Amino acid sequence: MDPEAFTEAANALKFALDVAQPHLLACLYNKVNTLQSVADCLNSKGLRTAPGSEFTPTAVRRLMLAFNVSF
Repeated sequence: MDPEAFTEAANALKFALDVAQPHLLACLYNKVNTLQSVADCLNSKGLRTAPGSEFTPTAVRRLMLAFNVSF
């Protein structure tokens, strides 16, 4: 892996752990039960992905897999 790609991956992981994880868990606690509804929940909180995009169902799925959480 080239150093720049490694840095981007490390920054994305740090973002996920520091910013997204608590909000993801809060959305799941509120009984949302589809990837789209979790994405909507995160977007409604004003959160964006590490690159600055809105959350999509695919991005949510990747986060949930990374944190080993499910519905």
